[in-house]
Amino acid sequence: MVESNNYFEIFDHFPIGIFIINRNFNVIYWNEILEEWTKIDKKDIINKDIRLFFPNFNEKINELRLKDIFLGGPPLLLSSYFHNYIIEIPTYNGKLRVQQTTVSAIQSQDATEFYALISIQDTTDLTNKIFDYRKERDKAIEGEAKIRAVFNNVLDAIITINDNGIIEEVNESIENIFGYKPEELIGKNISILMPEPHKSSHNQYLANYLNTGIKKVIGQKKELIAVKKNGEIFPIELGVTEVQVKNKILFSGIIRDITERKKTEEEIIKSKEIAISSNKMKSEFLANISHELRTPMNAVIGISKMLLKYNSENLTNKQKEGLGLVYQSGERLLNLINDILDLSKVESGKMSVKITEFNLNDLLNNLINLVKNLILTKDIQFFIEKSLDIPDIINSDFDKLNQILLNILGNSVKFTEKGKIILKIHQNQNKLYFEIKDTGIGIEKKNIHYIFEAFRQIDSSDTKKYKGTGLGLTIVKKFINLLNGEIKVESEIGVGTTVKFFIPINCETCKTQSKVTISNDNYSENINIDKKNKKILIAEDEYVGQITIGMMLENYYNLIFAKDGVEVIEKFLREKPDMILMDIMMPKMSGFDAFTLIRKIEEGKNIPIIAVTAKAMKEEKEKIIEFGFNDYISKPIDDELLIRLIKKYL
Repeated sequence: MVESNNYFEIFDHFPIGIFIINRNFNVIYWNEILEEWTKIDKKDIINKDIRLFFPNFNEKINELRLKDIFLGGPPLLLSSYFHNYIIEIPTYNGKLRVQQTTVSAIQSQDATEFYALISIQDTTDLTNKIFDYRKERDKAIEGEAKIRAVFNNVLDAIITINDNGIIEEVNESIENIFGYKPEELIGKNISILMPEPHKSSHNQYLANYLNTGIKKVIGQKKELIAVKKNGEIFPIELGVTEVQVKNKILFSGIIRDITERKKTEEEIIKSKEIAISSNKMKSEFLANISHELRTPMNAVIGISKMLLKYNSENLTNKQKEGLGLVYQSGERLLNLINDILDLSKVESGKMSVKITEFNLNDLLNNLINLVKNLILTKDIQFFIEKSLDIPDIINSDFDKLNQILLNILGNSVKFTEKGKIILKIHQNQNKLYFEIKDTGIGIEKKNIHYIFEAFRQIDSSDTKKYKGTGLGLTIVKKFINLLNGEIKVESEIGVGTTVKFFIPINCETCKTQSKVTISNDNYSENINIDKKNKKILIAEDEYVGQITIGMMLENYYNLIFAKDGVEVIEKFLREKPDMILMDIMMPKMSGFDAFTLIRKIEEGKNIPIIAVTAKAMKEEKEKIIEFGFNDYISKPIDDELLIRLIKKYL
């Protein structure tokens, strides 16, 4: 029997796919949404067997499920992401979409038989969005499906109002969502389902739309709030379509309760906030650990070095040896602290790359000063060979490149007792190539691929000669990867090791640079300072820290000490120093607060203030510079670096 198209034409106005089949699986009706989705015209499918177009209807399970429908049975959920079954339907462009399909019995026009009315809602976007919360959502939807009466095949609430906002029709799902029986809403204004201020303004909005055509909700999918019969306000997803029937304007809305979805979204947001908070706590913990470890290390390394450097003539050989061991042990512990902090940041994904423009020669000069301390007790010559075409100014991460070179050179020094270490640098096509070659003990070829593994050491026996944690080259490789470079190692037992790597750079200017050679007797700078002429205020709350810095500077400057932030202000006003070394963490008043107050004083607007920090984290250094300090130095303090820094500003 062929039904009149007019009998089902109301479904052309629904924003979901709807079609109707009889017990022979012949298509009785096919709405416009399905035409758009599938590109199958009504004329091509009406009165045709649906199984010719969608073979999944041949499946036994679908025949059994539809059997009760053709007998007038209750509605059922045929497929859904939230149900046990997912049906992916192909669209005209070949892409698969996940949809929610419901089936209900509907009488034929002459009431002689029941048809199956199938409605399809595209849930692909929703499916993707809440994939991780499938189980929770599945349970909620399945539980809801068991108790919800389905009207006109749609599980969500459907409301139709006229142009005065009066409700003319609702489906039975309205009671499950809002708590009202259908008869309680028919004839009432739609604003009964709205909380303030929407309730008071809805009639005016509807009138404005009818007069101007300006839309806020109509024709769009919106997330709004609604109010239940019991006064509970809850979130909904609303889609409204304007329909004209016999010159009468109607508005049909489909309403979905999205309470569970919102809870899920809130849980996601909460989880992100917890993760952010956890990362912040971890960063603060690492910074505090750095401070607590570096502060005593400042005294261990600094004082032992000063005694060896300036009082060696008063020491016995045994005392010199003991102080040397103290200094070397302190350096080893400091390297371990740095390696653990760096590896922790890399593994947690918090290690970022900061590309800046800097002078490569400055980095190399800094490297020379660091390496010459490492080769103090060894018969090693250190050379740097830099090609003439390498620009002085490059763009890269200064700190990471410096750490890469220092770690590699540190390994070369560790495993080389005598001979030479050569650092060669050349450029090719915006890449800077480095080669570090030593005459050390070398590595067996079978062990080369292990050297970049964290905590892996080639000699891990109880009698091993060379100390360390095995983190240095792990950090090197991770830093080079962060800089989009590559590294490789060549080595031969008894001959030595060559490490090669490159990093990308951007050339700015090109200047010549001669080969640099340093030898073991080139340890200190020529410092010619009139100490009576300059006065430095040192803010340091730790007594051992005062002693350490005092030993470094007392031969060159007049020193004034302050043990907290308040005393810094008092002595600044009284003593009128030429420079301030400001510890950041102090009692009574922090270094930041003391800095701010001094800068507000006329005499303090231009005085050089160098921050001294035991928090060696990159974020701390960036914070110090952004705060306005002229410069900073990290604990443990290197005396030569400190003096160069002071001379820069005095």
